[in-house]
Amino acid sequence: MRAASLVVIALAVLALGGTCWPLIDATARSPAEGTVLSITLTAPDTDANVPAGRSVRIAWVAGNLTGQSATVTLIAESRTSLTRTVLLADSPVSGTGGSGEFSWNTEGYSGTYALYARIQAGDRSVEKMAPGKVTVFPPLSFTFTAPTTDQELVLDQDPPQSVTISWVAGGLKGSAGIGLDTDQDHGAAQNDPNTSRNEIFIHSITLTLPAAEGSFKFEGKNKDGQAVEPGTYYLFAIAEDGVNEDFTAEGLARITVIKPEPNEAIPALRVTKPASDVTLLDPNTVTIEYEVHQTERVLVDLKADTDDNHTNGNEITLDSRQPVDPNSAPVTFDWDGKDAAGTRVADGIYRVFASFTTSTGAVTRADPNGLVFVRSAEKQPLIALLLPATTTSVDPGQTVFIKWRDDDPNGGAVLRITVDDDPNLAETTETGAAELIVLDSAEAEPDEVDDTFTWQVPESLGPGTYYIFAYIYATDPSDPPDCQSKAPGRVIIKDPSQ
Repeated sequence: MRAASLVVIALAVLALGGTCWPLIDATARSPAEGTVLSITLTAPDTDANVPAGRSVRIAWVAGNLTGQSATVTLIAESRTSLTRTVLLADSPVSGTGGSGEFSWNTEGYSGTYALYARIQAGDRSVEKMAPGKVTVFPPLSFTFTAPTTDQELVLDQDPPQSVTISWVAGGLKGSAGIGLDTDQDHGAAQNDPNTSRNEIFIHSITLTLPAAEGSFKFEGKNKDGQAVEPGTYYLFAIAEDGVNEDFTAEGLARITVIKPEPNEAIPALRVTKPASDVTLLDPNTVTIEYEVHQTERVLVDLKADTDDNHTNGNEITLDSRQPVDPNSAPVTFDWDGKDAAGTRVADGIYRVFASFTTSTGAVTRADPNGLVFVRSAEKQPLIALLLPATTTSVDPGQTVFIKWRDDDPNGGAVLRITVDDDPNLAETTETGAAELIVLDSAEAEPDEVDDTFTWQVPESLGPGTYYIFAYIYATDPSDPPDCQSKAPGRVIIKDPSQ
């Protein structure tokens, strides 16, 4: 215990500059002014970079020969604003001196700080700065704000096509690389060639605080100015500052890069959405997107159809005479399941298509890849007749090819095909002869072969005009149908006597 006391006294004496004093000296002395109180910061002794929230060790040695009680205060001073924050206030110094440590939690701090220690005894005080400064790096941030929907970019166009990419990002002395990836495993650090795999970096930015908005136009080239290979890519960003862990942000949409084949003309009209089958339940909407590549202004009509003919008269207009200027961006329309007059269409399976007419009278039509299942209830089975699509004249004994689409989310649905001499589906009171059932209780199957039927016209059926109906039932054909459809084309049975 005595040895420990002697060491503390020696440290204090050394700190006060009394290098010639013996360890034990009973002679009364009066220290020179300015040397009776001292403090030295021993840590941090070198500059350090730390992520916000990490603790920083602060250590000091203090000496006090004033004969009064003394306290130590620790201060962090921002080198940017010179704002001072007290980290530790009035920590007592025992006896004539000693040492101490403090753990500084840097959560909520940002920037470079100088650390000071102040010792106070009565009206005397001494303040010293630590040898090392501490730079606190707050968490990195990066959020994409555009594009919000999938985009297509066709290379080698004049003028060049582009996709605007926007973001909000922040960080201290950091950078971020924006890239494209064919998958969602973005493991390559942007500046580490040893880990680069299939990521393609197309742009880089310097991060600032506070976080700032930014954008650039991607024209199909990487950071080195080389054309990106055709394909569909996920958009992502990796932010890094060398202190925090790299921060990866996912884009809100994918970008498909298209390179036309030599001499391949870009379609004058292309419907890109829906790209796959979608269900539309009231009051939701389905986004329809189309592109027009023309050198003149055109008027575009959007229509829906239960078959793929689009010219047989059963088309439903959704939006008409929408003007589109040359080189316009893709146009979107949110369909709520209603026609242009505001009337909801019947439940069924629809293909939405676009058409435009040029000044010469030429008509161009285009279909999307996806169908729209308009339902009144979730998992409702649906059916739509495709063929016959136009008026077909037959003699008794000949055959009529019937084709349909059905969608049965639950499984187990059955369908019925009928022929009638009037165009009214499922009449409570028949206006003519009763519907003739030609296919009954067939299982709904998602297969091209199973979705067809060849009906041979019986000789007993008299000459005239006939209509083909289809009904689908979730379980029991004796119940009202869950969905029904009328073929767009009529069947005319010829009079053999004429």
